Amino acid sequence: MTLALAVYHPLRSGHILLKPSAVLDASALERLREFKVASLWVRYPALDFLARYTNPRLLAQHAELAASLSTGFESATRRAHAPMDYRQYAGAVAALLDAIMEAPQAAIFLHEVTGGAGATGPLMAHSANVCFLSLLLGLKLDTYMLQQRRNVPAHRAKRTESLGLGALLHDVGMLHLAPNVLEHYLNTGDLKDPEVRRHVLLGYEMVRGKIPPTAASVVLHHHQRTDGTGFPQIPRLDGIRRALAGRQIHIFSRIVAVADMFDRLRHPPSARAPGEPPPEPLPAVCALRQLLELARRRVIDPVVFKALCEVAPAYAPGSVVTLNDGRTAVVTAWDAEQPCRPAVRPIIQLNPLQPTESTVGQTLDLRTDITLEIAACDGHPTLESNFYPLTPGAPATDTGPEHEIRTTPRPRSAA
Repeated sequence: MTLALAVYHPLRSGHILLKPSAVLDASALERLREFKVASLWVRYPALDFLARYTNPRLLAQHAELAASLSTGFESATRRAHAPMDYRQYAGAVAALLDAIMEAPQAAIFLHEVTGGAGATGPLMAHSANVCFLSLLLGLKLDTYMLQQRRNVPAHRAKRTESLGLGALLHDVGMLHLAPNVLEHYLNTGDLKDPEVRRHVLLGYEMVRGKIPPTAASVVLHHHQRTDGTGFPQIPRLDGIRRALAGRQIHIFSRIVAVADMFDRLRHPPSARAPGEPPPEPLPAVCALRQLLELARRRVIDPVVFKALCEVAPAYAPGSVVTLNDGRTAVVTAWDAEQPCRPAVRPIIQLNPLQPTESTVGQTLDLRTDITLEIAACDGHPTLESNFYPLTPGAPATDTGPEHEIRTTPRPRSAA
């Protein structure tokens, strides 16, 4: 077997165990098991057409970003007043942005292959993933950002460096929570706990005046919701504290809110023993289905959600899926308007030990053969998560007749 992508140490920040093109023999595989490496990406000649979705430099930049953040977060955890090198983080974000723009097709697939590479804990892995996804969304939404930032010169309105920096540091306030509060959150994901909610205020105080205001605003407001149900509540002129709603929320915070929710849905909280690697993420389609419902209810910005479906496919190329007729197939392409009906090629024979003997069948376009559906992805059932158009001819990502988001909360019916 020959590696298609580098293998990073699951517990040591930024440490590469094996480089791309390394040949795997029995002893190497046994060694990787000892390191608790959860998965490998192996080259199959029959699937070489997927090579355009991989880019070692992009993977390395993502790992470097996570490693840099891990070092800073660990230092801040050990010493309460340890200074954080925000300039270094800004440089790492800029380098990742350059790599994304150099290989946009590979960028779309990267969220499937990082596995927290370079990070030393769930908080750091999540922060790096949210940063990466927010940058992808920012690039996809350049025109929308112009519309939402009309008071800013066009050449600045589309810049995404501050978006990425705010996304990277969005949970930095978690470092100042009491250890038992943080542990409870990491094990349960409970955001209703008032002590956990303090992380946005704590983080904002840490970064205010040290990073651009738009980036600092992301740290404070990434849990706001467009229907006004988020937090923190802000004092208003009438003396009443309320959460922000609609366009009161900066577009950067709306983007990071969606990226944050997507990554948390894919990596649900779980208690793990020290040194235990994270479990495999849930399929993207499972998270997208839940976010679609939130977009239809205007809990999140529907425009940002539609962009998410373009940069984080429900079934990414290279995913191994099971069709509802029992056949195993590999995803080869997708349509952003019909994300749950990608093109696939049935796997006739897939031999990890002898990749050259692997063969795949002819392409099946699930948009035209509606009798076929994807029933599972990487072993996870997905049939109930697939989503399709509400009306014939409409995109599956349609979020309803409303195209604008409100600037005030929706009126609540009496309980």
